[in-house]
Amino acid sequence: MTAPTGHGWRFSRDVRALPPAADAFLRSRPARHTVQLAALEEGRGRTDPDAGAYVAWYAGDDGAVHATALRTSPWPLDLTAVGPEAADALAGLLADEGAAVPGPGAPAATAAAFAAAWQRRTGAAARLTVRQRLYRLEALRPPRPAPPGRARPAQAGDAELVARWGAEFAAETSAESATKSATETGTETGTETGTETAVETGTETDTEAAVETAEETAEAAQERVRRARRQIERGHVTLWQTPDGTPAAMASLSAKAAGQVRVRGVYTPPPLRRRGYAGAVTAAVSRAALEAGAEEVVLFADLANPTTNALYQRIGYRPVDDFAVYEFR
Repeated sequence: MTAPTGHGWRFSRDVRALPPAADAFLRSRPARHTVQLAALEEGRGRTDPDAGAYVAWYAGDDGAVHATALRTSPWPLDLTAVGPEAADALAGLLADEGAAVPGPGAPAATAAAFAAAWQRRTGAAARLTVRQRLYRLEALRPPRPAPPGRARPAQAGDAELVARWGAEFAAETSAESATKSATETGTETGTETGTETAVETGTETDTEAAVETAEETAEAAQERVRRARRQIERGHVTLWQTPDGTPAAMASLSAKAAGQVRVRGVYTPPPLRRRGYAGAVTAAVSRAALEAGAEEVVLFADLANPTTNALYQRIGYRPVDDFAVYEFR
């Protein structure tokens, strides 16, 4: 959806400034707007300020909102569907405001348009890191036969495990994205190719930089545990455990917003893969979402992974739209 010509973007570093019309716009298509709806809902419970957060919305003369963009740390900028002109206007606004934009996540055409516009305006190189397909649950069909064991809600004592698996999931996803980018040079909007990693640490090699990096790593690890505890307290994390009680896989849920919930962070440690645990825990967490009152359950899958795309369809998920995430350097 292209924002009407002649209207404009509004910007605020206070996400609470998002007007009711923007909330109505996001709720009008909850599946496609799942990332922003969940982020806003989860942000309402935060007591610590997010210094990197900001929001923008495209308003018409009639007061209606036709598009929104939201950034919360440490995630990419999430952008709803717009055409090239609106994407270019947003890039100009964010550049003028000095807003940090690590990259966009959006419907595929919108993400590409914004990445190209940001590169033109700032000179930053843009690299496609992942293509995703959004799925919506149609009718849940748990895998049969199920693997040995059972699903259970994560408990407080699981926080460090959940945090560690979350970090492993993120690192694995980042490494896979870098590998794919190295062999898909035609998908880049910048000029960088080769074997560069998805997340660069810069060129500093002195002792002071190393100490700062270690401190940042420790702080990030502590934040992951805090985030895991919040998710567990909300009942958003499900584990699949083997008959002897050993956790074998994990999946979590976003906060419910506009009646929909998103499954995310489906992870099985490498030694335990190809045993059916991912399908079992995804089905279990999806059922938990439905039993908690969700009207829609959605999830994203990496299009480069045919195994997970086939798995989600077998247990009842159907495609909605394709998305893309870019990284700026």
